[in-house]
Amino acid sequence: MPQSLSSSMQGYYGSEKIVDETKSHVPAATKQQRPPPPPPPSYNLRQFESVNEAPPLAFRKPIPVAERIVSAKDAIKDFDGKMNKG
Repeated sequence: MPQSLSSSMQGYYGSEKIVDETKSHVPAATKQQRPPPPPPPSYNLRQFESVNEAPPLAFRKPIPVAERIVSAKDAIKDFDGKMNKG
């Protein structure tokens, strides 16, 4: 390889220039350690047993779909009636 070509390739991959890969490129001031994250909250299962004296959804007796549909239709009719009056 001619001298001019080898000197122009110094610092590139495969050249003879040795780069210290362990040297950090980040200033020491930016390498501050972060505090550890806070521990996850501990939950007491009793706090989920009732909300305003009503059990959570997971513990409630399921309402049949047909009953929920009728209830929703009645609520819409009631709302529409109030809007038409007011």
